[in-house]
Amino acid sequence: MEIAKIVRTTTIILILLAIVVGGIRLLTKKVYYPTYSADDISRIIVEDVDTGSKLNIVNPEDIERIVNEISGMELKVEGQGIVTPSDSYELTVYNSEGLEIVDFNPILVVDNDSVQKEPLCYKILNAETLYDDIKALFEATEEDEENIGETEGE
Repeated sequence: MEIAKIVRTTTIILILLAIVVGGIRLLTKKVYYPTYSADDISRIIVEDVDTGSKLNIVNPEDIERIVNEISGMELKVEGQGIVTPSDSYELTVYNSEGLEIVDFNPILVVDNDSVQKEPLCYKILNAETLYDDIKALFEATEEDEENIGETEGE
């Protein structure tokens, strides 16, 4: 009877220890966003989470700038759980066949320092202007829609 109690207690302690170690590894591990060529991307739909307005980016130069920043992005897990802060942008990327790229989508660009992809929040370690570039595209749309694509109200 005493041995069974010791085995059960030891098992519980080992399980808890594995959970703690796994959590620490998850929170300190660097991850890399999938790498794609801008030539493989036909368009990027960007939604302003605050206003709900959408931008259909089809200009190859704009696609290349965004894809180059996202591809291979070095990230560090900051925590679990998705919050949708205002003044952030959700990106949905489509391949040359018009299909969503599943391992790319959706990504929520919160600011120049962080992104979210379910179910985790990440700190960006190497792409410091992604948020500013997307924000500039939205602002440029107000001035000249034909340069970067058209705004969609899907």
